[in-house]
Amino acid sequence: MIRPGDNIILFGAGGHAKGLVEIITTHGGKIAGYTGPEKSHWLDAPWLGGDDQAVPEMGPLVLGFGAVTPAALATRLNLLEKFRFRGFTAPAVISPDAIISPSATLGAGSQILPGAIIHAQATIGDGAIINSGAIVEHDVQIADGAHVAPGAIILGGAMIGKHAMIGAGAVILPGAEVAPETLIAANTRFGA
Repeated sequence: MIRPGDNIILFGAGGHAKGLVEIITTHGGKIAGYTGPEKSHWLDAPWLGGDDQAVPEMGPLVLGFGAVTPAALATRLNLLEKFRFRGFTAPAVISPDAIISPSATLGAGSQILPGAIIHAQATIGDGAIINSGAIVEHDVQIADGAHVAPGAIILGGAMIGKHAMIGAGAVILPGAEVAPETLIAANTRFGA
């Protein structure tokens, strides 16, 4: 979790990063620098250039870009794993407006955005995104690199596979298993 005084290195500074920067600064953290192909027009922090310009001694990393396809989610998780192998730490980014059960488990580099609700005994994998207003009910398992889009609801005991994308407003029924690399379209029901 982001702590007061943390100097965060942001990898990417697109639209997804805007919400993350607000969460980081609300927790008292600071963007010490960011990487990307070009300077950001909105982020007032040092631009480091390419990803290789950042080193672990600069501070923990936060992935500042999202993804909405299984292939892009796999790329995102691979980058997180690459940076962690280089020695970077990757704290969970948790909005103060999220509600998270004390019995839930959050993986390294997971991102929990405003209005998200995570219930008892839920597990959120490394690099997973639980987006704005998403609900993850009791005993749900969200695998590494998955993305639960805004307003999606994952009901009790469901399992969401690695790199799966759950579209905005989708409902995953109790006990359903979403296979790895699966895209569940927005506003659909999945499961028996």
